Amino acid sequence: MWVAHSDRRFRWHIQNSSAIFSPLFFLQIIVRYHYIPDFFVIRYLNDYPSFIKSALRLLSECSLIILCKVFRVRIFWLCHNIDKETESNFPTLIKLRRMMFLQMSDAYFVTDPLLEDVFREYFNLSSKSVRASTFGRVKAKELSEANYRPSLTEESAIEFITRQKDIAKQTGYKVLVTLCAGTLNGESVNKFIHFDYLPALIDNAYKHNFVVIALVAGNWNLHFPEIKKLDETYNKYPEHILNFKQYVKFEDRFVKDYVDFYFRGYTDYSVPFTVYEACTFEKPVICLNTGFLPRLVSSNQIGEVIDMDFENIKSVLQRMTNNKCSYFFEEFLKSHTWETFSNNIAQEFQAKQHTGPD
Repeated sequence: MWVAHSDRRFRWHIQNSSAIFSPLFFLQIIVRYHYIPDFFVIRYLNDYPSFIKSALRLLSECSLIILCKVFRVRIFWLCHNIDKETESNFPTLIKLRRMMFLQMSDAYFVTDPLLEDVFREYFNLSSKSVRASTFGRVKAKELSEANYRPSLTEESAIEFITRQKDIAKQTGYKVLVTLCAGTLNGESVNKFIHFDYLPALIDNAYKHNFVVIALVAGNWNLHFPEIKKLDETYNKYPEHILNFKQYVKFEDRFVKDYVDFYFRGYTDYSVPFTVYEACTFEKPVICLNTGFLPRLVSSNQIGEVIDMDFENIKSVLQRMTNNKCSYFFEEFLKSHTWETFSNNIAQEFQAKQHTGPD
């Protein structure tokens, strides 16, 4: 999407092969198109379960850096996770690679303007440029109610939600439906903590006359003991949690009609794309008070922040249900666009022209 919305002055070449082949991709551009690129963007630095492949990735990146320096091509590191990579099988190699790109990159890009100072402080950086590269509005399908036909998965979710709402009517409790998504494996279970805290959200909301129904979607690797234990915990909430244990594509119309809020908890300094999805559908993000996400949500007024002990859950849910129009979804999407990346790259080159070559 960054490429599709970029400045027309840019001619992008997208590498579809493994990142291990980046040096070959770099040389292919020169040979095939007969020109030297102006910059090369480095993104995810996740490694592989295989030590050999991870070591090859390191050697590949060393080769790429040498090529960029020889041909005077600028290196831009687009850092999605400031403090750690989502998947890290060999922490020492990951640390070495991150430090390598920290030293050798000409400029850095982070996924929100608020993360610029976080990046500088975390890496004790003062000299090089740090700019934002935000995501943007989700391209929503405009399906009218008449044209919308739920999938089998959505039908099961609608049936589940309707049944629980009928039960709640007898108690007078207010029903809220949340979407809780993400892939769970050995590494990500420590990052996506909204899964762990979901039962506590349900229990504490119930104390204040709110029934939270959770639709849980994403691939779950039940071979990991902690994930298997979490699945067993969810089984104790059959009236509150519908866990698909796999990736589910909900249509935009379904989210707009049946989901009340997104529940998120991230322990790192990163920005989940689901924040933009929630704002596109005008759904508040309710996040746990950990990591960078609370600052993003509160500063832009696109949701609520829940204390880790859920002491403020009553006021949070009351605000969310009574003042839906007080959230600034549209303002957030107007200030955070896909064009930010190419615009800031252009500014980076303009700044370089004013300061002169290295």
